[in-house]
Amino acid sequence: GAWNQPGRGKIPYAWEVTMNWSWIAPAMLKYFYSQATPNDYFIGSLSGPGYIDPKAVPENILPVMIDSASALMKYLDLNAFEIMDYSEGSTIEGNTDLPQKIINQYYNHMPDVIGFINGYAPSYTFTVKNKIPLVSFDYYLSPDRTEEEILADLKELAKINPQRPYFLLLHVRQWNNIDKVIHILNGLNKEFEVIPLDRFLKLAGEKPTFQEHYLDKKKSVTAKANKLNRQNG
Repeated sequence: GAWNQPGRGKIPYAWEVTMNWSWIAPAMLKYFYSQATPNDYFIGSLSGPGYIDPKAVPENILPVMIDSASALMKYLDLNAFEIMDYSEGSTIEGNTDLPQKIINQYYNHMPDVIGFINGYAPSYTFTVKNKIPLVSFDYYLSPDRTEEEILADLKELAKINPQRPYFLLLHVRQWNNIDKVIHILNGLNKEFEVIPLDRFLKLAGEKPTFQEHYLDKKKSVTAKANKLNRQNG
């Protein structure tokens, strides 16, 4: 992936930490921590102590898993957390948004975080509680798209979100070369600013310009029905 590619350390980059590696593969975590530059920022992931889909976890079990993840974040010195749920399919074919009830569980059981991020491809769940934001990805930087296409996409997102500051959370697929990402970002005008994720979350919490949005239960039911129809078809 991008960790060993040219360019790492030149710009702020956030990296997911699969926290259950602390007992599954501690040597791997030590490898990444020991090589990190000041521009490499680690975040807890993904939805729990490892990969989980929170909408698929029983309600009485989810708080236990979040508590476990919170303890690992303290152990690994992490203060931001990423959530992703693909239990209802991807953004295009399903629904990756989160209901308010689940979001409240994360806020209640992770009181020390500075913010949450959500999704993988673009998602639409946003909120702020006590200046702690939950911001979803607005763009997925695929290695399959050309630099020209990506630049056009980012500029279009800025146009259709005119209120400033516009908090554009960008998910860079790890197979992208960081020098390529830098070249893309250099093609943007001065209206854009690349900042570290911790600063991004603090600014988003202090001055949110996005609208609060949670999962629409009707859409969730429709997504489940469509998924079942595809499986049965």
